[in-house]
Amino acid sequence: MLVIELDGNITKMQGEKFIKAYERVSKAKNELEKGIEELKEQGIKVNVDYLNIRRD
Repeated sequence: MLVIELDGNITKMQGEKFIKAYERVSKAKNELEKGIEELKEQGIKVNVDYLNIRRD
């Protein structure tokens, strides 16, 4: 299972711009999970690392 955590001001998490970005991330997460599962079915081990470099 892949978990994506949102961290930020709740007032910024509204409106059409946020919703579109959130939907895009959600779809990408689902596609990534499907791809990982398909590779596992072929006996391929998959590790996913995301390096978050904060600049705030």
